[in-house]
Amino acid sequence: MTTPTPAASNPPAGITLAAGDALADRMWAMTHDLLAVAGPDRRLTWTNPAWRSLLGWTADELRAGSFHRLLHPDDLASVASFERDVLAGSAGDRPQTELRLRARDGSYRWLMFSASYSAADALVFFCGKDITERKQNEEELRAAEERFRAVTASTRDGIVSADRNGRIIFWNAGAEAIFGLSATEAIGRPLTGVRADGSEFPLELSLGAWSQDGRCCFTAVLRDVSERVRDWHALRQAEERFAGAFDGAAVGLMLAAPDGKLLRANRALCDLSGWTEEELAGRAFEELLHPDERGADEPALQAMLSGRTRRLATERRFGFAQLPPH
Repeated sequence: MTTPTPAASNPPAGITLAAGDALADRMWAMTHDLLAVAGPDRRLTWTNPAWRSLLGWTADELRAGSFHRLLHPDDLASVASFERDVLAGSAGDRPQTELRLRARDGSYRWLMFSASYSAADALVFFCGKDITERKQNEEELRAAEERFRAVTASTRDGIVSADRNGRIIFWNAGAEAIFGLSATEAIGRPLTGVRADGSEFPLELSLGAWSQDGRCCFTAVLRDVSERVRDWHALRQAEERFAGAFDGAAVGLMLAAPDGKLLRANRALCDLSGWTEEELAGRAFEELLHPDERGADEPALQAMLSGRTRRLATERRFGFAQLPPH
């Protein structure tokens, strides 16, 4: 590679450097921004050393052809439009455009270029700032937002974000279904636990705090547990009905685990045996039987456990008075 020509000794054609340009020469060499001058053929007739530092190209290589050969193919149309506006004087006071330039290693870097056209010299002056990191951060943020929206759109749970004043700033489809309000209707409203029809309902809530531009916000994951609560109440009622029938029965009843251990004994069985429910619980069913009866029903019990039969009716002798202590 050849060493780039110093800026002061390589002025653009037709431009005369003033006596004090030694200072400008030093400033042009120090800046990290890309400075350049282009002629009508789009050749960069003058560039500062930052081009080689950032992209790896020498001044001679940049002069060798149109800078369009370094543009990303997807940016050619927008840059051509920008050039037309600059040359026509219709691009505004400080025209700017974002584009990608190819580096010597084949990678591309994002740059923000501003331009100024000197009609008297038929030259365009450029100043480019490297914005690759900013564009990468923007892309990461966009990807993160897409992932967030994909997750929030796929769940049935309500996901709601609000600012420090409790005003809703995000409202997913799950929240729409739970509260009966669309996102358009909900955003900007204060967050409440009431449906659109004014009815209240039980919900499960997980809350997380985060900040935006230094302001505290929070996001809540909401789950309507109305059905769960209804099921719980129905189960409680069923258990209460069973307990009433079990404890109030005039005959002795017991509940046993699959291994034969007693779990519950009703009042009639306790009266019949002379043992309390606490004393009977945990004992093997076989212990309650007369020694001569033990094991007689084992095949039938195994058939019930395997689902081959649902009912067993038998007559057996019990030996409650002979029960050993726990």
